[in-house]
Amino acid sequence: MNNFPTNINCPYCKIPVPIIIDETAQGYHISFFPHANMANDDSLIEISYYRCHNCHKYFLVATGVGNAVENVHIMFHPQSAAIKYPDTVPSQIRQDYEEACSIIDRSPKACATLARRCMQGILRDRWDAHGKSLYDEIDSVKNVVPENDWMAMHALRQTGNIGAHMEQDVNLIIDIDNNEAQLILQMVEYLIQHWYIDIPKNNQTLSDVIELNKQKQNLRHKND
Repeated sequence: MNNFPTNINCPYCKIPVPIIIDETAQGYHISFFPHANMANDDSLIEISYYRCHNCHKYFLVATGVGNAVENVHIMFHPQSAAIKYPDTVPSQIRQDYEEACSIIDRSPKACATLARRCMQGILRDRWDAHGKSLYDEIDSVKNVVPENDWMAMHALRQTGNIGAHMEQDVNLIIDIDNNEAQLILQMVEYLIQHWYIDIPKNNQTLSDVIELNKQKQNLRHKND
């Protein structure tokens, strides 16, 4: 009965891997009746346990089967696949990112919109970006970030833009599926990892090497 994809991103290790269904834990079925008049409907929600063969951790997925819940897939443990970033990442950015991760299955479009806001927060905090719009803010850092980063940020802005400005055209809805929303979140994770973790760490390593050299030079002068 289960029709959940056999290849997904593990919510723990983030690596695309085939998923091993734990047959010993699978098989719980819950009848799903949206309202009393549908009591004769054949809709069910199947709750299944899965194990990632890469990290060997388990997660739970609810899969909808039947007329009322066809093709509904919701991962409910862990509730979010969000990476737990350190406090060096501003709390508002972490909050937007974690909220985007928590709703990716229910609303990929809303997830993309939150990811867009998360990117804007990163630009303002990390680079003091400025402008009348997110377009201007991204352009303001064109000369200080790698070209691929700049181009990808504009792509993310455009993808999540309709969710941020629905009042411009309520009839224009850009569909974003779960896989596309996941790719957008990976872009945000890249920006956080690169700008808040990797660069400071690398700068600290460079500073430590320079300081080590100063200490060695001072020691040589003392021994001369």
